[in-house]
Amino acid sequence: TMRVPSPSPQPVLEFSPDGGVLAVCGGVVALWDPATGATALSLDRPADAVATAAVFSPDGRLLAVASEREGRASNVVLWELGTGKARQRLAGHR
Repeated sequence: TMRVPSPSPQPVLEFSPDGGVLAVCGGVVALWDPATGATALSLDRPADAVATAAVFSPDGRLLAVASEREGRASNVVLWELGTGKARQRLAGHR
């Protein structure tokens, strides 16, 4: 059993295609190693944005995270997981 803390009451959970990474998205976006339960990476996000969906690219190198602010669609950020940096931000997507 692995306990994954999340400030969101309903976090978005998504496994990478190979099952080696678990993305936990809510008020924060954290990548976990399911085998050890250790946090592998935390991604920098605005404090008032809450993730509503997440999906890995087929090769597991990218993570797209959709978020909202105050109940309204805000943006989609495409994260490069090797560097932990945002590769692209798409504002106003629903």
